[in-house]
Amino acid sequence: MLKKKLAYCIFFILFYLASPVFKKYVIMSLEEFENTPDPKTKRYLMMRSISDYGMGVLYIGIGCLIFFAKQLNFNNDFALSIPAKLFAALATIYGLFRIYRGYKKQYFKRS
Repeated sequence: MLKKKLAYCIFFILFYLASPVFKKYVIMSLEEFENTPDPKTKRYLMMRSISDYGMGVLYIGIGCLIFFAKQLNFNNDFALSIPAKLFAALATIYGLFRIYRGYKKQYFKRS
């Protein structure tokens, strides 16, 4: 049952990444870099955005790894406990936030 849910989650993520809506927003966000006059600012925004995407995927991966520890045969007392599931949920939510922050690219204060 849990393997089926994991397969649905992976399918949903891959479907979303391949959807035209995602491609539209990625293309729009890349246009923001072209409109930035300073090349240092462009590089900084690109570096921060890639860093946020990468760390977001890492946090989501850690959350999934801890959450599905029993199915992956990790026989650890902590990994099978309720606080571990809570930590996995928080790590996944934080990973989603990091991906959202990388998508928005609002690293500077607006005046």
